[in-house]
Amino acid sequence: MLRDSLFVLLCVLLPACNAGLVSDAGHGLLQNENVEREGEQKEISITRIAPAFEAGKFSFDGTAIFEDGKILSIGYDGETFCNMRISTDRGKTWTTRPFTEDRTVLPDSIYFADSQHGWIGGAMGVFRTIDGGDTWRKTKIDRYLRWTELSFYGVQKGYLAGKNNLEGDVAGEIWVTSDGGKTWKRSYMSQRWDSPFSVVALSENVAVAIFNEKHLIRTVDGGKSWREIKSYDYRTYNLSVDKKGRLWSAGHDGVFYVSSDQGLTWQRPEVLPAGFESIDWYDIQFVDDRFGFACGNKGAFAVTRDGGKTWERIELNLKDDLYKLYTNQAFGIISGFDYVYRIDF
Repeated sequence: MLRDSLFVLLCVLLPACNAGLVSDAGHGLLQNENVEREGEQKEISITRIAPAFEAGKFSFDGTAIFEDGKILSIGYDGETFCNMRISTDRGKTWTTRPFTEDRTVLPDSIYFADSQHGWIGGAMGVFRTIDGGDTWRKTKIDRYLRWTELSFYGVQKGYLAGKNNLEGDVAGEIWVTSDGGKTWKRSYMSQRWDSPFSVVALSENVAVAIFNEKHLIRTVDGGKSWREIKSYDYRTYNLSVDKKGRLWSAGHDGVFYVSSDQGLTWQRPEVLPAGFESIDWYDIQFVDDRFGFACGNKGAFAVTRDGGKTWERIELNLKDDLYKLYTNQAFGIISGFDYVYRIDF
């Protein structure tokens, strides 16, 4: 693998070492980084593991990763909508199998609350598993929803955001479950053409969602009612929650904010490098209470070692837009426009 890859060693602790060349051709190890994590020198390596889309093989519309190295991904692969891509070795090898025999299902999101309990959302249904994705059963939700987003607090309380566009109805909607996804009830419907961008469950009763980039809404009663946060005016692509329960916002032209009061007010991190404001940031995710990553357009990638107070750019020299991060204590995945990458640390 090393023979076909360009291996570059950088040190993000020394600004003078924070630039280098990374090959954007072929597969294999792209990047090795030394970062200080909890007082130790930890190495980050970034490896290209699969095309983001390859007809008949791969499509990574939604992905879930597990600490034992398993990866599950769903999406349209050019031939069928209802196949699931599975890897048990952190993306080195892949197999494909259907998660449902219903060929009308159009999945576009997957979410796991733990290693056993997970959900798939999309047009023509929501499916749930209680055995780590080995088997899936359709749940009770009578609605055609596309561009779905899922988030759960624990294994019982969950939210499904989507858009209904049948028969002239184009409203953005949120559905809620209190029984692990067995049944769903509509909790919110917008009065305008709204597309869901993200939904995040913060506690048993508090959740936030972003529609049409700037339309931030919030519930404090488990989805019975929703209120718009009118002071929020940032073009946002994704919301995420860190290990301390803080909410992070990533978006257009340097939108990079954190909220410590569950979405009511927002602040910039203490230290952001020059040039952050020119990047479209797509996602922010944390491994633990100190160590986290951010990704964005044109290969933008950043790391924090102090819980998000300060951030540092890592120059990957990739042309690929990096849309989504998935992390756990063992490894991470970046879903890009052209390729999917694994982060080892």
